[in-house]
Amino acid sequence: MNVGICSVAGQMGLMIHLEAYEITVQIPASLLEQAKHLAAREHTTMRALIEEGLRPILADREGARPFKLRKASFKGNGLQPGLASTSWQQIRHASYGGGA
Repeated sequence: MNVGICSVAGQMGLMIHLEAYEITVQIPASLLEQAKHLAAREHTTMRALIEEGLRPILADREGARPFKLRKASFKGNGLQPGLASTSWQQIRHASYGGGA
């Protein structure tokens, strides 16, 4: 991966060459300057900073799955005799030991 800095239409950007791919990422000049200073201070490259930043984001989002409610029904024939025509309050009362 080769990383270069470019200016397109007055905006700063990063040009990243990945094997056969080349992309331009536009980021605010202040963020680019901060990244350049950090890379120099830590004796690393912009490439390493970009990879370090992307890896945890990708790992976090790949691991996240949408919530799926498990099937929690059970076999049976509906309500017990005597509860089919009662109100929800009476069913709830019977569920907690109050009888039908």
